[in-house]
Amino acid sequence: SKLAAPATQRSALSAPAPPSASSFATDASAITVSALANSAAANPGLSASSLLSSLLRLQRACGRWDPTLELQVLLGIPPSSKKAASPREATALALAALETQHAARAATWELVARKARLW
Repeated sequence: SKLAAPATQRSALSAPAPPSASSFATDASAITVSALANSAAANPGLSASSLLSSLLRLQRACGRWDPTLELQVLLGIPPSSKKAASPREATALALAALETQHAARAATWELVARKARLW
């Protein structure tokens, strides 16, 4: 028979529940390159390097980005937007931000972007 892992190990092994798509309020079709370019203005305390690191940190191991409030803020999308986005839309927006805001550091994120596109 199989032995069960102790409760402390079981909780460490179980994946956290993904955030609700409704926490990412945006109309993806309304997001433009100029809106993405404003994320630095929406995050005045963060350098471009910090914004990039924060964006890359949010990517899941499978390659996608989840539609979270943190991602929304990093992308400069107003929290008051109403339409919920899917992980697919969140991933597309994150990729657009990488390509427009962080093009000069493409060597840093190109493999991350490739994994996201394959997802």
